[in-house]
Amino acid sequence: MLGMAGRVRPYSHESRKERSGSRPQSGGPVYNSYLYQDELVGIIPAGATADDSLARVTAYVNSWIRKQLVIHEATKNIDINEAEVERKVLDYRYSLIGYEYQNYYIQKNLNDSVSDKEIQDYYNSRQDNFILKQNIVRGTYIKVPKEAPAPSALKT
Repeated sequence: MLGMAGRVRPYSHESRKERSGSRPQSGGPVYNSYLYQDELVGIIPAGATADDSLARVTAYVNSWIRKQLVIHEATKNIDINEAEVERKVLDYRYSLIGYEYQNYYIQKNLNDSVSDKEIQDYYNSRQDNFILKQNIVRGTYIKVPKEAPAPSALKT
C-alpha cells in the first residue's frame, strides 16, 4: 500500500480479484482500482423495479468513480502518513463498535412501557412542575344567524 516517499497508492483490488475469482464490472479500472460485482450486493432492495435498480446502481458506480478520482488526486498531490490514517481508521472502527453496542444494549434493556399508575404517581410527586404560568381556555365559538331554527339547542 505504501508507495515511494511514504505516499499511499490508491487501493487496488488486484489481489482480491485473484483470491475471489470475482469479475470486475464492465467499464474498466479507475487508475489501479476495479469495481467488482460482489461490491454491488445489497445495493438494490428486494422488490425494486428495473428502473429503480438501474438508478441505484448507476448512482453507486458514479459515486465510486468520483471517490477513486479524489483518492488518486490526493495521493498524487499530498504526502499521507499511513500510520496516522490507520490510527484514525482504528479509532473510527472502535467508535462504530461502541455505538452499535450502545444501541444493542438500549434496545435490549429499555423498558418503554409506562403504566397509567406510574404516570399518575409521577404527576402527583411533581405537581409543582405542572403549575401553569397563565390561564388556558378552550372554547368553541359559533356564529348563528338569528333566523336559524332552534338556536336554543346549540346552547347546551
